[in-house]
Amino acid sequence: MDSPAELRAVLQQHALMIKELGDKVAAASTPAVVPVPVTNPPVLPFLHLAVPDKYGGEQGGLRPFLNQCSLHYTCRPELFTNDAVKVAFLCSLLRDRALRWASPFLEQEAPS
Repeated sequence: MDSPAELRAVLQQHALMIKELGDKVAAASTPAVVPVPVTNPPVLPFLHLAVPDKYGGEQGGLRPFLNQCSLHYTCRPELFTNDAVKVAFLCSLLRDRALRWASPFLEQEAPS
């Protein structure tokens, strides 16, 4: 039979091996966290979008007009940094009935 000292040494070796295995399992089950940099979409300096035609309220013309404005917002995010700038751009392209409709809103004092 093994002596108590030999058994104690074997137990210590097994305890150390169990701890090492536990550490390896923990390391394998914890995915490495790799930070992903957040970037804005690339600005395409060579892309020159035509300014949308002015919209006067014609039936069937609103959706194409809004889509053209949206292209500008998407392709030039550095210019259209907030909703107020987007609205100003869009309103600058209104005419006739559409401009008459928007004018009261444009003339209201901005909330402080």
